Amino acid sequence: MRPVPAALAAFTMAVATMANAQQQRTGEQVAADLMKAAKISVATYRSNGMSGLIGKSKDCHKQLAKFKYYCLYLDLAARRIDQLGVAGTKFPLTEYFDDEQFGERADEIFIRTNLSRDQANDYLSNMVPVVNKLVDEEARKKR
Repeated sequence: MRPVPAALAAFTMAVATMANAQQQRTGEQVAADLMKAAKISVATYRSNGMSGLIGKSKDCHKQLAKFKYYCLYLDLAARRIDQLGVAGTKFPLTEYFDDEQFGERADEIFIRTNLSRDQANDYLSNMVPVVNKLVDEEARKKR
């Protein structure tokens, strides 16, 4: 695994303090999970398309007690891939990753980790651009 960029590690340290304190996760661990989710999501999409991403997400959520926020990062990465895939087309976004279904899965994570609605919204508003950037960078890489 490549080293975690310092800026990403610093950013995720602040976010990790708020959202993952009960899990005793460091910013570096959160950053590594974010990078892993982006890399695995892009690789899965390239080999198995959106159905592969749905499978990865379902498998992760079956073990939610173990993976919690990693499942959220995986879903955020898949949502970005879905957005990129349909951009400029008349195809709809994949229903499994739409706001309603994604929100239900995300709510389960936030409930399990005792985040309020406001904290969860703050967390997502901070994490979405980070995940999007990581997915965009991973998608630009050659296979």
